[in-house]
Amino acid sequence: MTTSNTKTGVEPDFDSPEARMAMRKRHLEIALRMQAVALYALEELERKVAARERVRPSATDAQTLLEAGRTLEFRATGPEERDGGDAPKRSPKKPN
Repeated sequence: MTTSNTKTGVEPDFDSPEARMAMRKRHLEIALRMQAVALYALEELERKVAARERVRPSATDAQTLLEAGRTLEFRATGPEERDGGDAPKRSPKKPN
């Protein structure tokens, strides 16, 4: 169904394959920008820790970092069945 639009005369079909592809592209670009900002913040935090500067993250900040790290590690080294065997293998833990 199309309706009139003042700019183009036709309202876009948001369910079309082209519209979904455009949305995915926009979301990917936003996600990459968000990751760049997060990486900068993480590097700044690492610099402060290395310089033994006082760092006072909240409990929520620490929990969020931990969960994000766990999720990324799992996705990067997850079960072979999920990714066709392309994920790097986890190193076996050394006994204490």
